[in-house]
Amino acid sequence: MRKSRKQELLAAADRLMDGELTRAEERCAEEPAERREACVDAHLAEHGKKLEDEAMSSLRSLELLLQYGDAQCRNAPDTQKKDCTASAMEALAVELSKGCPPADSDAGHRCIVEKVLRRLGP
Repeated sequence: MRKSRKQELLAAADRLMDGELTRAEERCAEEPAERREACVDAHLAEHGKKLEDEAMSSLRSLELLLQYGDAQCRNAPDTQKKDCTASAMEALAVELSKGCPPADSDAGHRCIVEKVLRRLGP
């Protein structure tokens, strides 16, 4: 039996959302039919807000690392400032990554971001 176009689109959307649509539907399965769609929408909105907050935290941590690197290298010759800043940022990130999961994992990334925010400011 062939899937309907709507089912194919929902399956594609779920894949793009790393299965979050399926998880939301499962959480709302016990809801009455007339409230199920609103329940799923609410869970997806909550998940979207979480992703947005994580992205903003990541961006803020990068800004703070750049400010840190710039401050560490303010006396470096202009021709070496970029390299100096990058090295200072990397050194701090490596120091802060100790005790975190691998940085290429979501958990590792979040761990480093949280440590940068705690060390360098809000």
